[in-house]
Amino acid sequence: MTSDRRRTSSSVPLQTTVYLDCNATTHTHPIALQAAREAMELCYGNPSSTHITGLHAKSFLESAREAAAQAVGAGSADEIIFNSGATEGIQSSIFSVLIELLSEFREHGRLRRWKVLYGSTEHKAVPAAIEHWAELLRVPVAVEAIPVDEKGIADLEFISGHLPQTALICTMAVNNETGVIQPLEKLSALLKTSAGSDCRWFVDGVQALGKIQLNLKTLGAHYACFSGHKLNAPKGIGFLWVRADAPYTAMIVGGGQERGKRSGTENLPGAAAFGRILRALNDKEHRIFLSHDQLENCRQKLIRTLTQCFPTLVWNADLQHCVATTLNFSVEGISGRELMNAFDATGVRVSGGSACSSGKSTGSHVLTAMNLPKWRTQNAIRLSFGPASSEAEINTACEAIRKAGEALRASCMVPHLPARADQIADSVKLDNQGISELRSSDGTRAWLIISANKDSYLIADCEGALTELSNKLACRGLSNARILRLDSRLPQSSLPQGWSQLESNSGASLLFESHGAHPAGQTQGPTLILFSPVRECLDELLHGNHSEIFSGKTLLACYACEPTALTAYEFKSLHAAVSGASASGSDSQIECTKEELANRLRNQHFTVLDVREPFETATSHLDDILKGLLIPDRTGNDNSVEQLSFGVVPLSRLPQFIIERLGSDRHEKILCVCRSGQRSLQAAELLRKIKGCDAYSLKGGIADLLAPSVSLPPRSVHIAGYEK
Repeated sequence: MTSDRRRTSSSVPLQTTVYLDCNATTHTHPIALQAAREAMELCYGNPSSTHITGLHAKSFLESAREAAAQAVGAGSADEIIFNSGATEGIQSSIFSVLIELLSEFREHGRLRRWKVLYGSTEHKAVPAAIEHWAELLRVPVAVEAIPVDEKGIADLEFISGHLPQTALICTMAVNNETGVIQPLEKLSALLKTSAGSDCRWFVDGVQALGKIQLNLKTLGAHYACFSGHKLNAPKGIGFLWVRADAPYTAMIVGGGQERGKRSGTENLPGAAAFGRILRALNDKEHRIFLSHDQLENCRQKLIRTLTQCFPTLVWNADLQHCVATTLNFSVEGISGRELMNAFDATGVRVSGGSACSSGKSTGSHVLTAMNLPKWRTQNAIRLSFGPASSEAEINTACEAIRKAGEALRASCMVPHLPARADQIADSVKLDNQGISELRSSDGTRAWLIISANKDSYLIADCEGALTELSNKLACRGLSNARILRLDSRLPQSSLPQGWSQLESNSGASLLFESHGAHPAGQTQGPTLILFSPVRECLDELLHGNHSEIFSGKTLLACYACEPTALTAYEFKSLHAAVSGASASGSDSQIECTKEELANRLRNQHFTVLDVREPFETATSHLDDILKGLLIPDRTGNDNSVEQLSFGVVPLSRLPQFIIERLGSDRHEKILCVCRSGQRSLQAAELLRKIKGCDAYSLKGGIADLLAPSVSLPPRSVHIAGYEK
């Protein structure tokens, strides 16, 4: 059987979640929540009002301003401007300098200094703001990126060479992806020379606050931005430090708040919360934050755990030049997505590089600027904790990471550390016959075929990935698997029994099974399984005159070695290709929310299909999650979960699952579930093309099931035939 059906276990406590993505955002600390609540309930006046209630609010705000000035070593609290966060601070600073340059250009017709430099590893908001405002204001500046070395340190010689022509330099204090600390003191010394005396300097201090000592008064910078949500204050509050003699032009005008530099009624609850955090940061006697030594101790625990679990791990930055709270690494042979999924399944929350770009498939621009190999830039993992983290949380994280490592190892996913035969998960053992998808860490895919007589074949055309894939085969006990390359003509004797080969006009070869075994009850003819290196080759074949493949009515097409394919396989009907008939499947809405699902489960039998990979399901059981969260909360009937059938069919095994059901007349209702809802949607779309298969995807996946209840209306997606 392809699906590993399990009896629903008794309800167990859900795993502990350890949040290790603090560079993206942090939880709001209880003392910040208390301060915000006091501001809303007890000190709710408008700070601009002159009556006593307004004066109380003004006092609250100014107290927060003083705490901010002390935390960053400002010369005066008047230099602090409260705003919505770092992005606004970046805009305000760059806008102000460009306005100054615009005035000079209009007066003299030229600029004495016409260059704007920014670090090549800066947050994308910086170059985006420079380009936007320079174009909008029509300021004739030349924008250049400051190169960095392999450690991520800015090239000071480059800066020195361009300094006489430079009007503005933008640098980070601490990088958000790698944790690299820039040599601010050395840069300060450069800017204090005669060549740099008229150059403005903006510092992104977001990731530095609470992690390194800041003294802006002596540093010599002109602007520095900070965000509350990076240090356990609420989102939507931050501040910009502007040196007293630095040019500043307000972007938001109106009521004259913030001494005319940022109009609009102040976010008093946010400022009060951030101020309370900053006062705690300034308090050296009654600390709520971990000391530097404690943070370093936490980092060493994580380093030891990660290197033990993943022998091929490579740090993407020199740890000696990084803050203690950030670890950026890649593991050779394991994709970043697989690592994130494995960590997520054990309750450890990490990110792939920057949270602002983690949804993109391109590699990290920060690591690319450091000239790191492509496989490291594309598969980087950022693990970040914060000063408010606890040593107990780090200990829990280390234990969860070990479980993730064991699950990956048992799934033959850890190169150079093969699992023992008794440790390998059932889903990857030799007796798992049929078709399975294998992927390398760069995303290229290959297909493993295990025949009934235990012969194994790997269909591939990925020279660069063969070594990595061979390691995965060796772990499965398939060292003697035959490699069938799709870039050359293969002798018939080297092909599996019943398989043939065609050659496309482009020269790529395509393999297909012409006499597939019929699943029980199938009456539609043989199952045809065709492997193509790229989608174009398959389209070319389908539109050609190849009688070899038109003898059957069904085709399962698999695209090998195509990292950019939207789907790993596409289920088609050759009958439809010839006669124009449409594929079977339900026409109803394919996605359903957990609220809709719970109501449907009352009266209908579903097979719940977990399409996550074995290293995820090994540490996070879907039946426990459904029983513990979905059914009791939504139906009030604890026993209704027993009516569900649970199956585990990894997306990599879905082609075999489809093959086993082709031609079957039985009607199935299947709910596909994964971590986020993306893989399950792909699976449901494919399953719907099988006759009699009514497949759905749980919108939001396990993440939505585990989401805390909030006082908001539930998301709703209409399903045809179902009325709430």
